[in-house]
Amino acid sequence: MLTLILLVLAVIGLLIVMRREAGALPALAVTGVTGLIGIFAGAPVIGVLLLIATAGIAACGLPGVRSAWLTPRLFAMFKKVAPKVSDTERTALEAGSVAWDGELFSGRPDWNRLLAFRDDGLSDEERAFVDHQCGVAAGMCNAWTSPASGPTCPRSSGIISSANVSSA
Repeated sequence: MLTLILLVLAVIGLLIVMRREAGALPALAVTGVTGLIGIFAGAPVIGVLLLIATAGIAACGLPGVRSAWLTPRLFAMFKKVAPKVSDTERTALEAGSVAWDGELFSGRPDWNRLLAFRDDGLSDEERAFVDHQCGVAAGMCNAWTSPASGPTCPRSSGIISSANVSSA
């Protein structure tokens, strides 16, 4: 019966804290106090569980604890499972919607920032692809057959797909 009373008190207390949007400290107080009451009043299992919940709330809800303890561990774990970003992908991510497009379509672009944007151009491999394979593929298509064959010209699709251009 004591376990049920402690659970009801903890849930009601947490609902009040959430309703008032009071933050992590009052939630810590509710779970910590009910956990200690549970330990000292004869319900050690529920008391320990509530204290574990208190530790979880502290790790996730307190910015200092979260940034010092939880975030580095989660980031290290994510870094192990996330695929590596190549130089080309990094350039695309930095130059895409965040840097150039994001500034341009923000509604009030900072033209000085846009003019200061550094363009490294194409790599030698990318330049060779654009100059050779794309030119050959474009020469195989004409305005008469392209609309009839769909988005890619059948004769040129083999050249584009067989081009050995890496994304790195």
